[in-house]
Amino acid sequence: MSSPPTPSPSIVPPYNRTTLTRLLTRHYTTLSQMGYIPPTSILHPPASGWSDSRLNTSALRLIGRNETVIELLKHIPYLDKEIQVWPETEHLSYLDRKWESPTTINERMGEEGGLVNIYPFSPHKSPLPGMVTLTHGWAGVWWVIDTDTGLVWPSESHWTVHAKPDEPEWMWLSRKSSSNAAGRTWTPFGEKSVSS
Repeated sequence: MSSPPTPSPSIVPPYNRTTLTRLLTRHYTTLSQMGYIPPTSILHPPASGWSDSRLNTSALRLIGRNETVIELLKHIPYLDKEIQVWPETEHLSYLDRKWESPTTINERMGEEGGLVNIYPFSPHKSPLPGMVTLTHGWAGVWWVIDTDTGLVWPSESHWTVHAKPDEPEWMWLSRKSSSNAAGRTWTPFGEKSVSS
């Protein structure tokens, strides 16, 4: 009897804005079809994307987001109000967000937890230009999109992570790619145990 073939390592497809946008739209549409949110609560971007003024791209650049992240934020759907899109997790809208002055933003970035819901990248103290948060919640899961690798990372600031000593704290989970999830339910949860 021959042994089964050795599985090949999973290949993570590169970041793809169109795929991620389609998956996020599908998630919101599914919530709407289940009667959880009204279809009119889903705000779809124009074909050219949301305007710079509706997203305040200068503030996004000030907090260190790169052009890939800004283009993603211009093309994803948003919801018209704070709605839980995952248990204890609310979507995070960058659309028509009221930003503080550039001086105040710089001061808050220098404080621990100063911009926590849009800048939760502990243990990193400086901006990660290719990462952006699409959800937030005190007891929920932040969906952190890494446009450099094409991965979706679940993150939460108050969990104790049991990572290996040589792993960065935010890499405690099994890698999940938004591109791999096409055709399946998009789940941002990892597989290692964590404690609250």
